[in-house]
Amino acid sequence: MNACKGIQMILKQEIKDRLKYWYGKIDGTYEFPNSKEGDLLHMVHEMLELEGKKRIVMQADGFYGRVAVPKTIFEKLNPSFFISGCTDTMKFMCANTEEKAHLESLGIDVVLCDWYKIELWDFYADEMNL
Repeated sequence: MNACKGIQMILKQEIKDRLKYWYGKIDGTYEFPNSKEGDLLHMVHEMLELEGKKRIVMQADGFYGRVAVPKTIFEKLNPSFFISGCTDTMKFMCANTEEKAHLESLGIDVVLCDWYKIELWDFYADEMNL
């Protein structure tokens, strides 16, 4: 593991610990302030939880199964499955058995379709377009 990954893991754990200490309730839920700052804290908490536990659900879009994934998952996509038309922020894959198994191993619930369209999820851009 390189030094940056180690520091990143330490920072993530520190943020989780602080969120739990300041905003965690005894029943395991969280209560954030009703403010813009509270909204940001809630989004950070959700992002940290998404990385480790929750699955990402693909949506049917015509012949495509379409999904937006965070950078941590996007970087784990197997390039040998990519087909033409890919960009730095969007990848296309055939919906074959091996590709399906690969996406499921990354925590993506796939749909029945002909092609997979995987986009890099820009969390910050989404939040600015509320």
